Amino acid sequence: MKVETYKTKMKKFLQKHDFYPVLLFLLCLSVFGLFVPFLGFYWDDFPYLWFRHAAGVSGVMQALALDRPLLAAVYWLPMSILGETPLAWQLAAILARWLFTWSMYAFLKNLWPDKLNEIKLITLLALVFPGFKQQWVSVIYTHVFIVFALYFFSLRLFISFIRKGERFSIHVLGAVLLSLICMTAVEYVAGLELLRPLIIFYLIAESSPASKLTQKLGQTFLYWLPYLLSFLVFLFYRGFVVKSVLYDVQQLDSLEANPFAALWDLVTQLLRNTYTSTVRVWSQIFSPLNSLDLTTLFSKVYLGCFLIILILSLLLIFKTHPIRKMDWRWAKNVVFGAICSLFFAGIPFWAANLVPGIGFPADRMLLPFLLGSVLLIFVIFYMLAKPRWLFSLLFSIFFAFSFAFQLNITNTFRNDWDDFKQFFRQVTWRIPSLEKNTLMVTDALPLQYYSDNSLTSVFNWIYSRSFQKDVESNTYSLPYLINYTQSRLGHSLANLDANTMINHNYRIFSFKGSTNRMIIFYHQPPGCVHIVDPKVDFYNPLLPAFLREYVQHSREDLIKSEKDQKEIFFITEESDDSWCYYYQKASLAAASSHWDEVVRLGEIAFNLDDYPNDASERVPFIKGYAHTGEWTKALELIWTTAQVSPLYKPMVCHLWQTLEQETSPSLEKEKVLDQFNSLMDCP
Repeated sequence: MKVETYKTKMKKFLQKHDFYPVLLFLLCLSVFGLFVPFLGFYWDDFPYLWFRHAAGVSGVMQALALDRPLLAAVYWLPMSILGETPLAWQLAAILARWLFTWSMYAFLKNLWPDKLNEIKLITLLALVFPGFKQQWVSVIYTHVFIVFALYFFSLRLFISFIRKGERFSIHVLGAVLLSLICMTAVEYVAGLELLRPLIIFYLIAESSPASKLTQKLGQTFLYWLPYLLSFLVFLFYRGFVVKSVLYDVQQLDSLEANPFAALWDLVTQLLRNTYTSTVRVWSQIFSPLNSLDLTTLFSKVYLGCFLIILILSLLLIFKTHPIRKMDWRWAKNVVFGAICSLFFAGIPFWAANLVPGIGFPADRMLLPFLLGSVLLIFVIFYMLAKPRWLFSLLFSIFFAFSFAFQLNITNTFRNDWDDFKQFFRQVTWRIPSLEKNTLMVTDALPLQYYSDNSLTSVFNWIYSRSFQKDVESNTYSLPYLINYTQSRLGHSLANLDANTMINHNYRIFSFKGSTNRMIIFYHQPPGCVHIVDPKVDFYNPLLPAFLREYVQHSREDLIKSEKDQKEIFFITEESDDSWCYYYQKASLAAASSHWDEVVRLGEIAFNLDDYPNDASERVPFIKGYAHTGEWTKALELIWTTAQVSPLYKPMVCHLWQTLEQETSPSLEKEKVLDQFNSLMDCP
């Protein structure tokens, strides 16, 4: 009897208090927080952290205010308290994601108060929405999620005012201003604003089903009017007042020149967006199965989490949140609302001539499609799986796969962070210090979640100790710049010819330099970071063909042997147990003609368990042995290099001919030269 009484009391307590947000938080922490200690900063995180590091929080706000002044205000508090620790920012991003999802839950609960179980399941899908895969770009999306949370909170307030019959009041004005602030801070939510008249009409039709259509439309317009005026203010502000760095309105000219063609382009783009944000987004949740390898730890974690979530989801639906019968009228309303939401969400991107996609970084634009996408996938299960057990099974499978898919994406971010740290460790070994106004050029790097802008900020963080400010332009001088030719050549980087001037704006920083102070490099893992050697790399088959034409312009002399680097949190103490460490140190010594040091490093390097993964990494050691008279060792290494591929023959021949000219004559040299010539048959 006592047990029954306790159960009854507990049931009443749970019914009285909504603990779903707590469950939502625990799930959010589970799906996005499992690998948090092993994650870092990505993409645009580093530029804004560096702005903070170099110019303070005010510098961050100044950079953001160039196109989003209100978003700058959102950044103020997190930037002031969270510092430069990845763990703090990752946890903040998880908290912000939870607030956003909870805010959406509250909005939907106010919209359909009699569909609480359905709404809870919809919100679960929203939490693991596989279209947006940039959760771990924590500095940027902590603030974006805050804005999205505030926007859906404004929608929740808006619905409560409609239900109360409030048209114009101080409370309504507050909701209007909040929605305007959110649209101005992050344009992503602007398309969703067009859902308001549909929501108003739905609520009026629900409360007064007998009213005439004209009466409903008139009431809808009156309720919508303050929000419509707010939306028009936003459109004017965004189209004619503020110019965005990334999201400038580009379709105004098209509408003026050929409105029918522009509108047709809009319709086709919205249809493509709908397909991308539904079919393509949800079909990718099964893609990790293609690379599943149960001999690896992560694959075991992936499979284990999938099974656990599948079982918990089934228990949740069957035991605590069952959906016992189908409501066709509600389902049709959801379908209509979902399709409208998917269409409206894409309008801002069409206006900016941007195309949402499932790949990085275009998947960031799928965030406003989240609401419509999860509503549509849910209602499809709801309508087609008539046996309730089948609905529960389909939902649980999709939810579990989506949960596991997010874990898989987390792992790619973890791996990319490790690669990023290794890249910069090698850079600091190879470049102890660097003359200012130096341009670093490569075609691209195998870092998925970093751009050349990301690397530029880190490079300056390490090598720059002070920044000069130009009072007239209110910008700081940028001592170093990294450019990818894949994305910059022909634009901000006109060409790589000598005497080409470069003026590159980097928000509140500005780089002024030329190709006369340029260092070309490449990185093709598992090979080491490779700074171009102008004497050899014209024949290097691994250097992209386009860059080979400009190796003579690459300036190794801009690199200095005296270490002058600022500490940065992710670079640990020097390692002495890897091939790349000794290769970078030997390359630095060879550039300064310290041949005895090169030989010393070589004696250690070639006795490691590690080995070169790029044949050209033997070049500094070949030079070292030749210049110290150890020609037999030099011949052994150069022959090993030549055997890797016939493509290395021109490089090897040119290197050997250069060494022949640079070194003093000796009997051993003549003997080895004869051997080499007989082996290689160089022209």
